[in-house]
Amino acid sequence: MVFVLNKRIKNYILLFVLLVVLALLVDRMLHKWGYPEIGRSFGWPGALLVMFSLIYFLRKYKYIKIGKLSTLLNIHEVLAWAGSLLLLVHGGIHFSALLPWLAVFFLLISNFSGFVGKYLLEQASEELAQKQKIHREGDSELLIKSLEVKSMMRWRKIHRPLTAVFLALALAHVSTIYLF
Repeated sequence: MVFVLNKRIKNYILLFVLLVVLALLVDRMLHKWGYPEIGRSFGWPGALLVMFSLIYFLRKYKYIKIGKLSTLLNIHEVLAWAGSLLLLVHGGIHFSALLPWLAVFFLLISNFSGFVGKYLLEQASEELAQKQKIHREGDSELLIKSLEVKSMMRWRKIHRPLTAVFLALALAHVSTIYLF
């Protein structure tokens, strides 16, 4: 049996791999050129980009009322990806403490989870839109598809805790640096 990846899945895998490869490449080049401190200085800008990406969350759950949700989702995706890139360069492959490694691990898992969720939601939404066009009178099938979309949205129950663990580890990492 041959498993064929559709174009969208390939694009998400490519974006995830690009994130990791680009971070390693930038980190390697900074070390090669003798400027590893530049990469280490990317921690704060990366953290700020990730924090600003959470504006989508604040709008979605009505903590703030400004901005169009779809626009904020796009901004969330771009800022989270760019912030993650900076944080990965900041962490590089040269740290030896457990806490930073755990933070990087959960950062990567959270990013991967975001790509999975984006794919699942887009696929379910497209199927629902197609069914709405085809079956205007087929309410039972439409109901089933809408429930599928709702179930696809449950991935957030995984994505949010992973992101929260990453944020907690990142805060612990920053705290330990200032304490010790």
